[in-house]
Amino acid sequence: MRLISFLVFIISLCFSGSIRTQAQSVVAGSMQDEKGKPIQYASVHLLKTVDSSLVKGAMSDAAGKYSFHNISQGKYFVSSTHTGMGQVYSKIIEVTSGEKQINAGILILGTTPEQLNDVTINGKRPMFEQQVDRMVINVKNSIVNAGGTALDVLEKSPGVTVNRQNNSIAVNGKNGVVVMLNGKMTYMPMDALVQMLAGISAGNIDKIELITTPPSKYDAEGNAGYINIVLISNPYQGLNGSYFLTAGY
Repeated sequence: MRLISFLVFIISLCFSGSIRTQAQSVVAGSMQDEKGKPIQYASVHLLKTVDSSLVKGAMSDAAGKYSFHNISQGKYFVSSTHTGMGQVYSKIIEVTSGEKQINAGILILGTTPEQLNDVTINGKRPMFEQQVDRMVINVKNSIVNAGGTALDVLEKSPGVTVNRQNNSIAVNGKNGVVVMLNGKMTYMPMDALVQMLAGISAGNIDKIELITTPPSKYDAEGNAGYINIVLISNPYQGLNGSYFLTAGY
């Protein structure tokens, strides 16, 4: 009887330890300008301190607030940028097993200084762009997505949840996402679609559009919207056909 009780104690101890290691936290903060006003639709990135690799992206809301969910233990820092403003970085944030909510503080974005002697125009798109009916992830020329795949980019995108075990993709917690390539429906099962996205290199992606409120030209399929992946060169484009020849005497 003592042996059984001891084994139950060991199993429960291991189970509780595995739960603690798998516990994930929420990192949240806010964006303000130099006058203390909230900055909305700013591009926010959660990066690892080890190699500055992107963990998750987000956009600040109308109140200037942002959050990153399901963040595992480790050390991170937050980077943010906005049109006409310089890039800022937060202090190092350590996520431990005992904390569920971690406050990343307030990031203050200031305007970039202008020099009128020489006028230089640099056209560089931010990684995340909030438009009226969609969010655009500009993957092209993005260092943080170098060497990854289309599935990796979606996994780091705001509001997108990728479950590799169940081969599912959700946007804003809703399943039933319709994935398109260069504006055309894929009509593939989700299992095959996830495998295909895992084989598309991020270097061949121009941008990804997360269309949560589809316009009237799209059919009302699913309840989570559309994901349109715009490729630089489409390896899946081509001609398919068959011919038959019949002869008789």
